[in-house]
Formats: sequence, structure tokens, C-alpha cells
Amino acid sequence: YSGGATCPSLLLEPSRSNLIPQSEYYNTDWDLTSASVTDNAVTSPEGVQNASKLIPANGTGGNRSISKLYASLTGLHTFSVFAKAGEYGYISLRARNGPGSFAMFDLTNGLVHAANTNAQMVSGSPKIEDYGNGWYRCSIVFDPSGSATPGQLFLSYSAGITGDETTAFSGDGTNGIYIWGSVFEAGSYATSYIPTYGTSQTRAEDLTYKTNVTSLIGQTEGTMYVEFEFNTNNTDNFNRIFSLGDGTGSNRILIIAQNTEAFRFFVQSGGIISVDLITSTSVFGGKHKVAFGYKENDFVAYIDGVQVGADTSGIVPITSNVYLGMHESNNNLALEGSVQEALLFKTRLSNLDLAILTGATTYETFDEMALA
Repeated sequence: YSGGATCPSLLLEPSRSNLIPQSEYYNTDWDLTSASVTDNAVTSPEGVQNASKLIPANGTGGNRSISKLYASLTGLHTFSVFAKAGEYGYISLRARNGPGSFAMFDLTNGLVHAANTNAQMVSGSPKIEDYGNGWYRCSIVFDPSGSATPGQLFLSYSAGITGDETTAFSGDGTNGIYIWGSVFEAGSYATSYIPTYGTSQTRAEDLTYKTNVTSLIGQTEGTMYVEFEFNTNNTDNFNRIFSLGDGTGSNRILIIAQNTEAFRFFVQSGGIISVDLITSTSVFGGKHKVAFGYKENDFVAYIDGVQVGADTSGIVPITSNVYLGMHESNNNLALEGSVQEALLFKTRLSNLDLAILTGATTYETFDEMALA
């Protein structure tokens, strides 16, 4: 994949299922407590008037909510919802009532207002993302098996006077807040929205590769470049970022997210490891620009404008396939992130060019500096 400086991101995601049967229509298949829902109240983030308004019941009370109960679930799950301030400006996502485990989000300023986490909710997991036009996607990560009633979920709304999602406030049966697009999925981070209309839906894993393109790959020398960002905070496996291969595990050139959360640059020819560079740079912390130049006995790796490794001994394997964010011989170990740029050169760029390429803000800057 190759594009210009303004090219949109390519999102690479694993297979995920939205366990919520009705992701948009909250009057169906949801339990309402001291609250009502008006369907199709405002325009949602997808540009259609199908978002709902959640209205606390008239009178004073704390737990004004809608909820779903999921039993017998284990492992980390992520619960997310798109929300927009109405007359009220706060939303709470609750994983468990007792002991309290929730996060409150400020929809006016786009902030995590407060969080009360325990062993059930992952500390630091509450997240709020701006989707424009006043809409935010709010999410939490937790283990549903960590309580006596596993998987209990609440969307609770209050005026946000304190950090407690159940603080009593006076509703009037009219004022409220807007919601749309709820997702409950197994995994340690929220993936892109998976709509459901009456039954759980599963999205297939994203696969991006090109086979039998030997002529497009530098067979004796070349350069791989990728700008990407992880959407997870964990690398349990050797997640692939950018790879060249022949469809086997014997001939390949890899840029990998090591299971120690470091970058790894790996070359294998005829089943023999030729180059293996592991850096101390973390794959997390936002976007990274990464390049790997290869040529016989001349390998070098750059990250964000800095050389992080080199090897003056090694063989270049013959490869025929290009893989972006996926394993070079199967569909495992996906990147689970977003790619802004991926470039493949048939020559081993100079170290100066690699430093500029991975450190430049735009390719116009790269072109001007490289030609200077």
C-alpha cells in the first residue's frame, strides 16, 4: 500500500463479535431502570437520524440506566458506546455495582471525568475519543468473571456533580443525553463499530497482502517503510507490521512487534536466520515511522528518524509476496492497529534518506532534503 501525506489510515483489525443483539435500538432487548429512550432523536456519527435520547425518569434518584446482563464470560472484554451531551453532559459505563467499578465521561470537554476501578476493570482503560459534531466514543475494559454476577453492565447517567455514577439528581422526564452504537466484544481494546439488528454479529479479520509480485520486490536489495499505530496496549505474540515472504516460514524479511513490546527486524533465508535485530524502542506510545533497509551484508533499521540497529553480515532471501499487518504464511499475529503509509523500494536507501524518511513530517520535506 502506498499513498501521499494526506492519505487516510488503513485500519487492520482482528475478527471480533458484538455480543449486543441491538446496538442502536435501546427500547429493544435492553433493561431500562428509571429511564426512557426516544428512538431516532438526532443524527448519529454515521450521518443518519437514528441516534437515541436517554431520559432519566421524573423525580429524584441515582441509578438511571439501561443495562445488559451477560453470564458465564471470561477474559478481558471491552464495552463501548457513542455518546453526545444533551441537557446533561456526563455518561458512566459500569462493569459492576458492588464493589463499585465504573468510569464517568465528560461529554462537554471530552475527558474521562472519574474512574473507580477494581480487580474487575483494567486500570487506565477508560478511554474517550472525539468523533466530531459533539459525539464521543467512550469505552472501558474489564473481566466479566470478576464478580458474583459476571458480565453485569450499566449505562448510567447523572449530572456529574461528583465522581459517583449513582449520585442522585432530579430528572424531569424530558432532559437527557444522546447515545448510539453500543459494542460489547471480547478483547482488550475497542475495534471499529459492529452494528447489530436483532442478533450478535461477527466481523471477519482484515487481511492485506499481495502474492506473486516478485518483480515489485527488490530481490538483492530494497527498503521497507511503514507508518503505523497500535490500537492495543498488549503484544502477547509476535505481531506482524510489514513482511516480505514466499508463503512459507523459510524465506522472509519482517518488521515485527516483539512480544516484549519492542521492535524486531528479522531476516531468514532457506530456513536459516540471517539477521535478527531487537531494539529497546517500545512499539506503543502513538504513531511510529519505521524503515528497514536490506542488502547483502548491509542491513539497517530506523525508527522515527533514529538508527536503532545494523548488521553487516547477512543474506537476502528470494521473496514473492508482500504482507501488511499479517503473518507471511498464515492469517495469525495480525497488527491490530492502523497504517498511515506503507512503501516498498527496490533499492536500499542511504542511511541519510532513511533518517529523513522516518523523521520527516511530509514527503515533500523528504523529497526536498533528499535532493539537497
